[in-house]
Amino acid sequence: MRNIALFLCIFLSLVCNAQTYQTEIIGRNYRTLQVGVDGHDFSLPVISINSEDRILVSFDEMSRNPQDLAYSIIYCNADWTKSPIDKIEYMEGFDNIDITDFEYARNTTFDYTHYELTIPNDEIKLTLSGNYAVKVYDKANPDSALLYATFSLNEDMVPMEAEVSSSTSRGVNTKYQQLNLSLLFSQSDIAPNTEEIITVVRQNNRRDNEVKITKPSFVKAADFVYSDMPELVFEGGNEYNKIDFSHRVNYSGMIDEIRFVRPYYHVTTRPSMLPESKIYNHTFDENGKYKIWEQGKNSMLDIDYSIVHFIFKAEDPWLDGNLYVQGDFSYGRLDERNKMTYNFEAKEYRADIILKNGGYNYQYIFKRIGETAGETDRISYSHWQTENEYTVYVYYRKFGSQYDRLLSVITFNSAK
Repeated sequence: MRNIALFLCIFLSLVCNAQTYQTEIIGRNYRTLQVGVDGHDFSLPVISINSEDRILVSFDEMSRNPQDLAYSIIYCNADWTKSPIDKIEYMEGFDNIDITDFEYARNTTFDYTHYELTIPNDEIKLTLSGNYAVKVYDKANPDSALLYATFSLNEDMVPMEAEVSSSTSRGVNTKYQQLNLSLLFSQSDIAPNTEEIITVVRQNNRRDNEVKITKPSFVKAADFVYSDMPELVFEGGNEYNKIDFSHRVNYSGMIDEIRFVRPYYHVTTRPSMLPESKIYNHTFDENGKYKIWEQGKNSMLDIDYSIVHFIFKAEDPWLDGNLYVQGDFSYGRLDERNKMTYNFEAKEYRADIILKNGGYNYQYIFKRIGETAGETDRISYSHWQTENEYTVYVYYRKFGSQYDRLLSVITFNSAK
C-alpha cells in the first residue's frame, strides 16, 4: 500500500511539473522570434497537413559572431505538453539538424545575425496533425534550449459556425463578450463522442486567458454545440494602441519622439492613462500583430533595432498585481520580459524594450497576484463592442490513442 501511494505521488509530481511548450525566447541574446506561414504576413503558425505551405521560423542573435545552432522537433499534446509517442510515429527524416541559413546585419546601430529555417523541408517531413515545438539550441549544450517556436498542422476536417454576443451570464451590453460555437461533425467524415474532443479558444492569440473546453453544452444531430457557456465569456477589452517607427522622422501612432542617444535610437511612446470617459471609441487595429519593416529598406538585414519606452501614468502603484505591455511581440505572454516597473518620482509605469523597427500593436494588461489571466478594464476600460479576433482549435483523441489530432482551426472576428 505504501509503495502504491509513493508511486502515485511521484506520478502526480511528474504530471504537475510537465513542461508546457510555448513560443518563447530563453537565451538572453536573442530577439524578434517570428513563427508563421512562409510568405504570409500576420499569419498564425498553422498550416494544413496536405498543403504546400511551410512554417517559417526566424530570429536574431544580437552579435556578428555566428553561433553553432541546431534544432529538433517535439510533438505535443493538445495542452502543449510533450506527447509520449516516438519520433518515428510523427516525422520522417532526420532530427537535430544544423541551422545553416544565417546572414549578418548591414549598417545598423545594433549588431545582429539573422537566422531562418522552414518546416517541412528536404530533411524533415511531419506525418501527423497536431501541435509541434521547434527547440533551438547551441550544439555545445544540446540539453538547454535557447528558444522554442511552436506551430500546428491542421486537417481542415470539421466546419464550424461561430458568433460573438454581448448577452452574457455577466450582463447584457456590459464589458464582456459571449462566444457561441457549433462544430459541424454532421458535415465531416468523423463521429466522435463528447469525451474525445478538446476545444481550445484564444482571443487575439493571447495565452494568458485561453480557454479549454472538454465537453459541449449539448449534441444536436451529431453537431457539438457550445452555447451560453460561462467558460466562453471573455473580457471585451479595448482596441490596441499603434506605433510605427519604420522611419526616424515620418513616424506615426502613439509616439512622442524618436531620438538618437549614442549609440542607439530611442522611441518614446505617448504616455497612456485611464481614459476620462467610459465611452467606447472604435479605432482600426491588427489585434496585437506587428510587422517588421523600414521605409527605404528592401532587406531584413538592413532593418535596425530601437529601444522603445512604454509609459503608463498612474498616481500610485497597484499593490495587488503587476502591469504588462502586451502584443504578439511578447508571444502572448505576461512575464518578466514585458513587465513594467513603477517610478515613484514620475508617477508612471515604464518598460524599456528593444524592438526591431516596424509597426506594432500593443496594449497594457494588469494581472492580479495569483491569477493567470490578465485584465484590461483597470487600464483602459473594457467594452462589449471591441473588435477582437478569436481562434478555435479542435483536437481529437480517439479512445485508446496516445496523441491529439488537430481537426480544425477557425479564426473569426467579433465585429462580423
